[in-house]
Amino acid sequence: MLLDTLAGDIWWFAPLVDQRYALVKVTARYQPWWLNFIMHWVFLVELAICAWAFWRFRRRAVWNRQLG
Repeated sequence: MLLDTLAGDIWWFAPLVDQRYALVKVTARYQPWWLNFIMHWVFLVELAICAWAFWRFRRRAVWNRQLG
């Protein structure tokens, strides 16, 4: 949900409030549409979050292997 909040629209308070929330608006500059997200700086932030999560996953797997 964190990744969707950066550049995508997410309904955080649904069904109580019919309001979409996004921290950044990605403007349409390129065709096809998905290039707009890849060329935007938010994509680097999302990659960094995914890389951090993968690093944490691998670190925990190594730690569990050492204990077991």
